[in-house]
Amino acid sequence: EIAFQRGRANHGYMDEFEATDEKVPDDFIWVMEQFDTVLQGMPTDNLPFANFITRIAESAIRESKHLNIGDRTSPTLLAWACRNLLELNVITHYALLSPENWRKFSDDMWVDGREIFESSRRFLNERLPGVDMPEIDKAIANFRQKTAETGIEDRKHISVGKLAEAHGLPDGMAAEYKQMMTLTSKFVHQTAFFLLAFENTGELARIPHMMFTSGRRYVMEIYRRIREHVDAKGMEP
Repeated sequence: EIAFQRGRANHGYMDEFEATDEKVPDDFIWVMEQFDTVLQGMPTDNLPFANFITRIAESAIRESKHLNIGDRTSPTLLAWACRNLLELNVITHYALLSPENWRKFSDDMWVDGREIFESSRRFLNERLPGVDMPEIDKAIANFRQKTAETGIEDRKHISVGKLAEAHGLPDGMAAEYKQMMTLTSKFVHQTAFFLLAFENTGELARIPHMMFTSGRRYVMEIYRRIREHVDAKGMEP
């Protein structure tokens, strides 16, 4: 049975898991789910930060499940899950470096939301010129107001690749981000090789396994970094 104390899982179990297992087994996902439950119950004076931590944990759980499914059924789903876990790992390490980093990333929600609705509006204008979409127009206005209030109205969304280059992140994270994003893009997009020649056999079968083991490592790094933070500071930036 796994023992949890204020966001801390039994370290002996985790050490054994990290040393011996080659995959992210279902019981590790269970550990993550229990850890997420602990996180949600921890006291905080900063609800936005607590929400950030729990959403990272929940996203890691979701992508861990996709990683397992992709390993069994689909190199494309496997690549997407690996890619998403890599981005979550970078975001986690960047945002937990300092309260300023966390606020900068969190404020990007308003920029991102504005760009989503603005791109939707442009698409509709191209496909259906003159169409009336007051809900989308209102959402755009609300997000523009929020970015103006936050002082980031002229900012574009933050690139995770840029976050990976931030000072203070683990050595090699920026290089690994660039390399793994290039590799996984060959599986999530309909490239000529993937469309016409890929078979998950022989030497090519090694590549999905590489993505799987990398995704598993990203999950563990996310878990360890969150655990390290909440052990030291609780649910505060």
